[in-house]
Amino acid sequence: MPASELMSGRPQSATSADSIGARPGRLKRVLMVAQQFYPCAAIGCHRTGKFCKYLPEFGWKASVLTVAKDYSNERYDPSLLKQLPADTEILRTFYPDEAVLRHLVRSVLRRRPPTVASPAVSAPSANGSRPQIPLIRWLAVPDWAVYWWPWAVSAGLRMARRADAIYATAPPHGSLVIAATLARLARRRLVLDLRDPWMLDRTLAYPTSAHRAANERLERWCFGIADRIVVNTVPARDAYRRLHPDLADRFVTVPNGYDRADFDGLTPTAIARRDPRAVTMAYVGNLHGERDPRPLLRAARQLQGESGGALRAEVHFWSATGELVASAIRDAGAEAIATLHDPVAHRDALGAMLGVDVLLVFGASDTDDLHVPGKLFEYIYCRKPILALVRRGAISDLIDEYRLGLWCAPDDATTLAQHLQRLAEWRVSGTPWPFRPDVFTAFDRREQARQLAELLNG
Repeated sequence: MPASELMSGRPQSATSADSIGARPGRLKRVLMVAQQFYPCAAIGCHRTGKFCKYLPEFGWKASVLTVAKDYSNERYDPSLLKQLPADTEILRTFYPDEAVLRHLVRSVLRRRPPTVASPAVSAPSANGSRPQIPLIRWLAVPDWAVYWWPWAVSAGLRMARRADAIYATAPPHGSLVIAATLARLARRRLVLDLRDPWMLDRTLAYPTSAHRAANERLERWCFGIADRIVVNTVPARDAYRRLHPDLADRFVTVPNGYDRADFDGLTPTAIARRDPRAVTMAYVGNLHGERDPRPLLRAARQLQGESGGALRAEVHFWSATGELVASAIRDAGAEAIATLHDPVAHRDALGAMLGVDVLLVFGASDTDDLHVPGKLFEYIYCRKPILALVRRGAISDLIDEYRLGLWCAPDDATTLAQHLQRLAEWRVSGTPWPFRPDVFTAFDRREQARQLAELLNG
């Protein structure tokens, strides 16, 4: 589908020879509110896209309310639309351009005294310095999607009234406000899906206490309207139940997962190994927040030196944050063992995962307790051990429970060195990694669609 068609704002249908056929009889209809959706290839789009793909098998047909935006960059992958049922209705509405308003506001502020252009923030960061809060967070509560509200509600109300239930995915959390509004106006069952927490997200800094209070009230209002609130990890579910004890029975867990069909006919990407004896590791994704590969790179370089070259590791990155990765490689002095590749389309990224020995996860202290990155579940289906540099939390619990690989804190150099040695020796041995067998059925996207269908049914 050409980018020009995406901007029309008219309902469209996905078309594909590979589309899934609906079951005989009337399917119930769910309106899915998703600010980001295919052909955007951002990782958060896949959860909603896979629900759309598999829900017809469980009695539900999805219509999608999303934004008219041109994703003609590395996050644009039109092939993703081909997997949807052929009659999937996708309504793309006007969405105010955040960059334009940010530019206009900054132009105005440059004409004001410097103190106006640099407002104080509400709380210092962990190291004592005050975090730099983007200007846009002063202007949008809960986030930029609030400015989508007029167009989304006016365009989506007719779709909501034709639907049997409404589903919304976040972030951005403004999408939940839109869905709650539609559910109230249309008097429909509402299921909210938090891919990342809202008020429990410790990565979000608020400019003032008033901003935080407004977000708290909005979250509470949305949760009060929702019939079910879905989170994707057990720790997040339990934390929200503690935060809202009177709504505890509304919080449920539906994990992220993988789609077996994504791997059909896929061949591993041929990795140019610098040393055929080396254990190859890959990180497929972007670096942000505290995610830092330098401890791993230093440890891998040290492993080679201390073993006299007998144990070797090579690290490959496929990332759109190439400058950050390149800087980390230089800082760690790891140019001889690390390779940076250009970002690739989703299917090519899966091939890259299949082409290495070990798959990497980099965590952050402010997310590891509740959050599991979506890519980890695709790692699982690749049947490759995972090495995670994370604090104890949702990721480490999942790795331990299903024997997915090894993990340690990023600053635990001793344990990290031991893990690298074990992985290098494992690669030489040629033995399978001892995964828990049921991990390959527990996180299937089709099973997650079944769980969502049950929540929509009530």
